[in-house]
Amino acid sequence: GPAGGTDTVGLSASNLGFTLLLFDNAGTTYTAMTMTSGPATLGGSELSLSMTSIGVTLNRTSDSGNANLVLDLDPLGGAGHSVTPAVGPSLVIDGAQGSLLDVSGSGSTNAFGLVTLDGTFAFRKASDTFATAAGSFTADYLAIGATINGAFVGVNGLGLSLGDATDSANNVEVGVLLVSDGTNNYTALKASASAEFTGIPGLDATLTSATLAMNQTSAADKNAVLDFSSSTFALPGTSLVLDFDAADGGLIEAQASMSLDAFGLVTLDGTFAFRKASGQFQTEGGTPF
Repeated sequence: GPAGGTDTVGLSASNLGFTLLLFDNAGTTYTAMTMTSGPATLGGSELSLSMTSIGVTLNRTSDSGNANLVLDLDPLGGAGHSVTPAVGPSLVIDGAQGSLLDVSGSGSTNAFGLVTLDGTFAFRKASDTFATAAGSFTADYLAIGATINGAFVGVNGLGLSLGDATDSANNVEVGVLLVSDGTNNYTALKASASAEFTGIPGLDATLTSATLAMNQTSAADKNAVLDFSSSTFALPGTSLVLDFDAADGGLIEAQASMSLDAFGLVTLDGTFAFRKASGQFQTEGGTPF
């Protein structure tokens, strides 16, 4: 902390576990690593980040021409072999994920009393096979997800409250998948949320069951999107699952329920929805299009 001050700023962690495997085969180096941590804190009294758990997993090779040909350390696949050291966490990594970097954690943060947040996060960079209406391709992807159990943005009780720490059904969840086939980029996203404006007597505004879904591509044909109808994709750090049907084409969909009471002068209670997609239609006596 500053000279003469009583506040301290720093990083502390406990129950840290770390295992690193280095393997060389005919000049090709393979690296696998896993790290886990129990409670960890970063910051001081005004800006702090407190983590209850942190996990990092890595699986790489030095062979740039075959970057996804990594070690298979998952015995459940039939051919892999896990590594259990005398101390530290075991290495159990499915080689089918290719070149892997996986980071996850859960905890809370407080920024100057204006923003408080409690939740989990995760991101994964790996390889997988994805489908479109035209076929399938295997490529590296980046998946990012977060679950907010409860958050508040404001001061002295006046502000926006997100999620509900006492009811997991009202958690704020958001996840996105980014992948490219080398020519076209694909983006698939899902989110769900609840929110409440607080702190002004007589004004009650609540948003519940809010959802957002997107399935988009940079291809010239905006409806040539990813297809998850046969094989879904779980977004890390959330309970969200991508299950879009490519038959819907380039999809943007939003829905929410809202309740509003503005000083007894305006009351509103209802649900709204918006959907932009692709479908088959026909005119009277015409042919489908």
